[in-house]
Amino acid sequence: MKLKRVFIITGDASGDLHASHVIKQFQKKYPAVEIRAIGGSSMAATGVSIFHDQRQLGAFGMGVLTAIPSHYRLGARLLKFLQTEWIPDLVLMVDYGIFNLWLAPKIKAMGIPVVYFIPPQIWASRRGRIKQIQKGVDKVCCIFPFATAISEEAGVSPVFVGHPVAAALLPAPTRAAFCRKFGLDCDRPIIGLFPGSRRGEVKSLLPSMLSAIPLISEKMSVRPQFILAQSDAVPDELVVSILGKYSALLAQYDFTRMLHANYAILALSRTSIVASGTVTLEAALYQTPVVIIYQLSKIAQYLFKRFSYVQYVGLPNLLIPGAKAFLPELIMSHIPAESIAAAVEPFLSDTASYSHARDSMKHIKKMMEVNAPASENVVNALIQYFDDQDSRVCVSSEAKSNLEVSKIAAQWKDLRLFGKG
Repeated sequence: MKLKRVFIITGDASGDLHASHVIKQFQKKYPAVEIRAIGGSSMAATGVSIFHDQRQLGAFGMGVLTAIPSHYRLGARLLKFLQTEWIPDLVLMVDYGIFNLWLAPKIKAMGIPVVYFIPPQIWASRRGRIKQIQKGVDKVCCIFPFATAISEEAGVSPVFVGHPVAAALLPAPTRAAFCRKFGLDCDRPIIGLFPGSRRGEVKSLLPSMLSAIPLISEKMSVRPQFILAQSDAVPDELVVSILGKYSALLAQYDFTRMLHANYAILALSRTSIVASGTVTLEAALYQTPVVIIYQLSKIAQYLFKRFSYVQYVGLPNLLIPGAKAFLPELIMSHIPAESIAAAVEPFLSDTASYSHARDSMKHIKKMMEVNAPASENVVNALIQYFDDQDSRVCVSSEAKSNLEVSKIAAQWKDLRLFGKG
């Protein structure tokens, strides 16, 4: 029996994007597979049937209490749909751990295999979640090579598919072409500023970055060129408002603001100052040493130290374990410009720190190499898993549909949004 039906569940913008790439691979390699999903605009653009638009959900980041009712109602409606109206051969969950880990054991109990792509980072924090994964997930598609060992220890079948970022990176343009296009001097160093893609990040981090410009310039014998890499997701009026407060300072230095050029800036800069997040891994793959900054309240810092299983927040520092991070991290409630300038200084010239960072990043790039894009590997893993299961036991759709409705009703009465851990 061939794989015929797949239901995909995600709940945020990044998961929607990654899932859309998986769908495109299905459409390219296995066009007969029917796909339905909970997703957003990227998945809808592929033409699949959207069971529910994730943008209608209250995001957990905006407040757990306000998000619970909408997720509860959607979960109950989905379980009934998958049990009585459209029974898939398997369910693929993508990211969005709180919702997906709640749903997984309920779907698995219906006799439907559950595969998880980009599962919660249990290696970093909340290891109690491994019990939820054991209970509800049949196979994990890991995006980091070391995560496979953790899954194996937990008794959950893993496969390393690669990180979606690795396939998404654009080739770096030539320095001459980039500088010519934007009126930059090819012979002078570029320093990138990446304050993040969220409004709150930009409001808290960009002022500190701008204040550090004079201090960094003082440490360099050649006049640097600073480029602000503005995210598409950040309102233009917010950035303009912040830059307006620093207009007198910025007029004294070579400063440029750019949109739609993040990869080029990251690839061609001597070093960059970046908000903690995916951009740190992108920097590693381009082999550009960076300083990682993030603003956390003192309470949040305490919670991170208390409940996190790792020392660092930057992905490159986590991928290359060591007594000391090879990329500086400034995680504090207020980030002084002086601290940023001091952290950047070793990367402004060919120091041992700069060489060590570059060598570590080369190792990460090699570590993250896979034979195909993550999305293609996910599809191959799903096909292989279903074939393996089918060779052992064949559960007909008719048998699935005969599950007692009373059993599902009982599950709904015992709905729990948060598992232990």
